[in-house]
Amino acid sequence: MLELLLNLKASTSGGQYLGRHRSAKDRFCQAQYPSRPANPKIPEVDQRCMDCLCQASSDCDETIKCHNAGGNSYFCGPYVISWAYWHDGGRPGDKGRAHDFENCLTNKTCAEQAVRGYMRKYGQDCDNNGVIDCLDFARIHKLGFGQCGGDAILDTDYWQKFEVCYIAPFQPYDDYGEGGIQARSGQHPPYE
Repeated sequence: MLELLLNLKASTSGGQYLGRHRSAKDRFCQAQYPSRPANPKIPEVDQRCMDCLCQASSDCDETIKCHNAGGNSYFCGPYVISWAYWHDGGRPGDKGRAHDFENCLTNKTCAEQAVRGYMRKYGQDCDNNGVIDCLDFARIHKLGFGQCGGDAILDTDYWQKFEVCYIAPFQPYDDYGEGGIQARSGQHPPYE
């Protein structure tokens, strides 16, 4: 019996609880804020991708301050980021003052930290091509992590600016971009 109790104690140590022995608060928090498992396959957003996200968002206008876009839509800086995005991106520049998020997001370097943090947290394969890359980051940046799978973004000014910046430099003779992948469909070129 003692051995059974010791095994039970060992199996529940380290902050882990048996399901029915978790507190109501723990069960509530898990239901309201389910954790996403860490995905080690999410690459870091490289600077070229960052520059194109900035270009697509605001023509990378570093003089853009914060503005209300109607309703609860309040966006800041050259990446046109909301408070919620900044918060989910790790709250870089947060010193506990009321306007820290605005100060961060209107500073390109600090805003890039928020974008990279957001992508580390929510990066996913939005276009279902089997790779998480800048094309996915561009979708997530504009649409958010929960709505990045649709193709409606492909006909927006944002996406057209992104394509010109990120994909066009790789298209001297065809419609295939980085790695020979067609930007709209995610397909490889036909092999001869």
